[in-house]
Amino acid sequence: MSGIEDHLRALKNAERMLEFDARLCTVLAITGLPRRQVEELFGRGIGRPGRSPSSIDWFHTAKLAERVEASLFAAQYWRNRNNGFQTLESMIDAYQRYLKCIGNDPLISFDRAVNLVCNIEGWIWGVGPRSLDIAVCRRCNAQHLIAVGDSTQAENCVFCKLVARYATDRRLQTRFPPRFLPDMRCPTAATTGQGTQVEAGAGVENPQKLAPFHVDRQPF
Repeated sequence: MSGIEDHLRALKNAERMLEFDARLCTVLAITGLPRRQVEELFGRGIGRPGRSPSSIDWFHTAKLAERVEASLFAAQYWRNRNNGFQTLESMIDAYQRYLKCIGNDPLISFDRAVNLVCNIEGWIWGVGPRSLDIAVCRRCNAQHLIAVGDSTQAENCVFCKLVARYATDRRLQTRFPPRFLPDMRCPTAATTGQGTQVEAGAGVENPQKLAPFHVDRQPF
């Protein structure tokens, strides 16, 4: 690919990220474009103000709804990577699908999505070793984020916790309105990175087949 094509691709990616209300510093760090050029093309003051997340601590202290949405994004991102797409295009596509799934009030900003990707991949965009992995729950087969080396992944599935708390938690009911879905079984899956392969297990009991989140299709 020529230098001109690379530059045009970077501009297009910058435009898409700014449409997601990304911080300008995030856009510049990822694309390598000069700040002056981006402001001349897209306007001064473009993008969300403030600094990009420099730590993944926010994820480990996040509430359940945030961790559910982070896992929704991460699962789609990793699906894109496993299908052979590059990091940046996988991330942009995954975030667009996440917004389509959740709506116009996401709990995970694009900048935090970038932070998740950096910690899933490791050693990109100024971030050090990977600290997050994507595991498959032994109970419900949902892909969800865990800390690298976490040996309690089966007990920490955010989707199992969501199902368990959904009937008595009005905030979760409001955030993830139920939607009737047909019976869908998930195939055998494996954890990523250093994880171990696990067999698909029995699904979480849910006789009415209600998904405790509003989606166009099951995200796992």
